Amino acid sequence: GCTMPCAAHGSIAPDGTVWVDALLASVDGATLLRTVESGRDADAVGVTVARTILDDLGGAALLATPTPETTP
Repeated sequence: GCTMPCAAHGSIAPDGTVWVDALLASVDGATLLRTVESGRDADAVGVTVARTILDDLGGAALLATPTPETTP
């Protein structure tokens, strides 16, 4: 099962701007990755948030880190 804390919250401003606030944390809470993105194209904002968390902030490496549940 998934034990890595993650969250996302999206909203649409009155002018149509899409805002997404997302985070990914290590199981022990020692590492917290967070980004906020906005734009008019909801799909593009979502992709940007994911790429930022995974590629730019180190989320892919964090997800690859063994956790007590995945370590034999």
